[in-house]
Amino acid sequence: MPDAAPVQESSRRKKGKKASSLKARLDVMTKLLAISNDRFLLELKKAVRNNKEVLELCDGTRNLSDIAKSAKKDESNLSKTLDRLEKSGIIFIDRQDGVEKYYRYVLPPDSPFIPKD
Repeated sequence: MPDAAPVQESSRRKKGKKASSLKARLDVMTKLLAISNDRFLLELKKAVRNNKEVLELCDGTRNLSDIAKSAKKDESNLSKTLDRLEKSGIIFIDRQDGVEKYYRYVLPPDSPFIPKD
């Protein structure tokens, strides 16, 4: 009868190699996520800084026309800006009446992502 010990040892080595390979992949993925997160945070801060006045008007009671009038912005450009802010998760559509969307700013006023003047 053949000895089972060499088979078990070989199996352990394969499992060990798989585990270390998996750990290495996870380490790389963790580093990539950290870099991606840093880039996202920089973009988020930039978006908030560049659109602070518009964001303050996104309180759930104003639609695109209201925000454009109050901020003295062109509706066409503002529509694109609001779309980008919504896709990035900075604002959301609080409610919708027909085609009118009422926007709300997600971040609280004391958020670390809001640049201090």
